[in-house]
Amino acid sequence: MNKNQSTPIWVEDRVDELLDKVAEIIEKNQRPANEVILTEKETLQWLKVSKRTLASWKAEGIIIYSKIKGVIFYRLSDILTLVDNNRVEPVASTRRIFRSK
Repeated sequence: MNKNQSTPIWVEDRVDELLDKVAEIIEKNQRPANEVILTEKETLQWLKVSKRTLASWKAEGIIIYSKIKGVIFYRLSDILTLVDNNRVEPVASTRRIFRSK
């Protein structure tokens, strides 16, 4: 991390990766995010979480989904909202570095 950066590079890379994926999905479907429907498999891949984690989020009401005859679907816009609502801003480092004499 550079002195001028407050966000670690890996976070920026992950955000860029997610934005690229969103752009790809929107372009592919030629629809706005609120009209893009993802399957459970696509959602697992997009969020990079396990099937169990996603099931827990559904059971706890953390993630919004639709269920049609046993098939689960997610709106891209709901996933983006979930990610945005759980964003954690960087905190200034309070660690001290001690030098040995």
